[in-house]
Amino acid sequence: MKALPIGIQTFEGIIKGEYVYVDKTRYIYEMVQSGMKPDAGSPKFFLSRPRRFGKSLTISTLDALFSGRRDLFEGLWITQNTDYAFETFPVLRFDLSNIGKEDGPQLAKSIWFRIQDLATQYGVDLEKDRPVGQQFGQLIQKVAEKTRKKVAVLVDEYDAPIIRHITDAKKAGDNRDVLREFYTTLKAEDAHLRFVLLTGVSKFSKVSVFSGLNNLQDLTMDARYSTMLGYSQEELESNFAPHIDALAESEELSVPETLEKIRHWYNGYRFSEGETKVYNPFSTLLLFE
Repeated sequence: MKALPIGIQTFEGIIKGEYVYVDKTRYIYEMVQSGMKPDAGSPKFFLSRPRRFGKSLTISTLDALFSGRRDLFEGLWITQNTDYAFETFPVLRFDLSNIGKEDGPQLAKSIWFRIQDLATQYGVDLEKDRPVGQQFGQLIQKVAEKTRKKVAVLVDEYDAPIIRHITDAKKAGDNRDVLREFYTTLKAEDAHLRFVLLTGVSKFSKVSVFSGLNNLQDLTMDARYSTMLGYSQEELESNFAPHIDALAESEELSVPETLEKIRHWYNGYRFSEGETKVYNPFSTLLLFE
């Protein structure tokens, strides 16, 4: 049996470590290709899912794709069914879960430090006396100009600085204002952007966090992407057959009986108005472990 990727949230780590990987590259391809139409503007997506559903892995997969890491995708759906060129684009990646405990000016400072790190990575100089939103705009512009490529922006846990202070109205409000300025920049810099994805556990109204970014395509309850995160029944049975057999043996049950018990305990999440359900990936992995 292949090893289970418990606690591993990087696409490269799973592929190189030869862990079980449930292939979601069809959805990744469809998102990315939606921005290839002439004059369509950069695709900007928002996706909300509960914790432990694979949001960070999705961000990591997109990072590898835009970094041109074709070697990591060999044998997966995207290389077997498309002629995707794996063109390299600069990637600006933010994980706000790392700074979710901070508030107000400290949050802005922490985002500013991340912007400076990315500026150093791409060898560009920014004017340091600008507000965080303007700093972010400078970063996008200068990286695009230097690389002569449009930029992919990936934000994981976009809402962490608000969620951590959800019972403290003032801190949550101060952080919301910082994030609003940061995210609004994405609309102004559309000409320099190739792709944008923001993920989180919540879905705040557009009049709060995203008041200035009103062109996000919300995939949270989009039927086309309802199984992009989580495991469908087919994916469970095809990717974890040896683990299901082992579980059945240890529980002294038949495979059909085992599958029925797994369905009863773990298969209850729906992310569309349809009947399609998915399993929580982390819970499922722990079950087999």
